Amino acid sequence: MSRNIFRVLGIDLGTTWCCVAAIDHDNGDAAVEIALQGNRTTPSFIVFTNEKILVGEQAMAAAAFDDKSAANTVFDIKRVIGRRFSDPSSDSSASATRRTPSTLAEDIKLLLYSIVNRDDYPVIQVEYRGEKKEYTPQECSAFLLRKFKIGMCEYYGGPLLGAVVTVPVYFTEAQRGATKGACILAGLNMLQMINELTAAAIAHGLATRCTRLRSRRWHIRCLLDAHSE
Repeated sequence: MSRNIFRVLGIDLGTTWCCVAAIDHDNGDAAVEIALQGNRTTPSFIVFTNEKILVGEQAMAAAAFDDKSAANTVFDIKRVIGRRFSDPSSDSSASATRRTPSTLAEDIKLLLYSIVNRDDYPVIQVEYRGEKKEYTPQECSAFLLRKFKIGMCEYYGGPLLGAVVTVPVYFTEAQRGATKGACILAGLNMLQMINELTAAAIAHGLATRCTRLRSRRWHIRCLLDAHSE
């Protein structure tokens, strides 16, 4: 496969902020962060209005300046995705701060939007276009992922081959499956799912290797320059 059509999206799907990366084919196939909506990090916010669904920066701005939008703002979706009300206490992103395990019902208390129990699964209730609607956490996460997909297709100038997504190491198989389901809903082909700590280690290793290569090339260049003199 030609590298020119190796269009892959890297996604750090964070609880509060997201970050996306692409392959820079014009710069040695290096991974580069892409600024969506003007910033390299995108708020993990979705706002349901009377007209449309806003995500990212637009959603956070709407929630900050419009009380009605604030009541229909979905955030921290990673706290509930793939979980059930009957699940035992787990080390979720919320409980990691408190250093104690928590149940889904306990984590929901930290959220401002309405979440109801539907057959043991959390369902989010919002008002959209004047009507009360219900969405699963996967559907809400897909709104964000779809935005990333559109932005990266514009960056590459063509369709994506797929996406690599990071998840917390404490994610259960159900949470990982739900994250993959969100990618499917967004029309993304998940090539790989990597633990966040593993991704950080890989990035550190690649950065160290690139630094060493640049240092080695510099020494070689100095030797060649000295020899030419």
